Amino acid sequence: MDYVAKGRLASPLHSLLVVALICLFSFGTAPYRQSFVASQGRVALYCVIIVWEWLLLGVVILGLCDRRAALPYLLGCPWLSKDLWRDAGIAILFWLLAIAWLAGASYVFGADSKTNAGFQLPVTRPERLMWMALSVTAGICEEAIFRGYLQRQISSIARSATVGVFASAALFGIAHAYLGARKMLAMATFGALFGGLALWRQSLRPGILAHAWHDIIGTLIRG
Repeated sequence: MDYVAKGRLASPLHSLLVVALICLFSFGTAPYRQSFVASQGRVALYCVIIVWEWLLLGVVILGLCDRRAALPYLLGCPWLSKDLWRDAGIAILFWLLAIAWLAGASYVFGADSKTNAGFQLPVTRPERLMWMALSVTAGICEEAIFRGYLQRQISSIARSATVGVFASAALFGIAHAYLGARKMLAMATFGALFGGLALWRQSLRPGILAHAWHDIIGTLIRG
């Protein structure tokens, strides 16, 4: 899957809409998340984010010029293939690298590993179960949106895969505004790692697996 030669996935205006929605949700909800959790609970917050991410992926899909060609890539398909176990192994090795990288980036940028968003982390069993559902959603939707769509779209417009990787990584950092400015920077470098993985493998499958696993495992360790 050539990131540049295949052409644009959608119109530039559609991409601007997707970016605007990401920024609006990220910066618009960040100041109110703690009060929302205090009044509605963590499970309600997880449900809102799950619905939002699938809706945003729906907006992405609706704007695609050629859904038949792009959708299998965006969803990491085909899942049941001879390469599945190889990609699973790659995902595990990549995840080990990624957690070390994120810890190092957080240290460099002076971001507290616990972040100021600890109130969002699950405590009870129902919360942990819903968090796992959120983690799977994030693995699929965020990889499809940031690496599958935005990275390839920007690469095509800029005629540079490198620009696509770093621009989509910056947007990935922006999407995590609720973690605070310093953690946003660390998350941007984290996104660049996933962008490099997608570029190398020409598939989102290992990134989806690593992303979902990364979000789930922290909860299991805490539980």
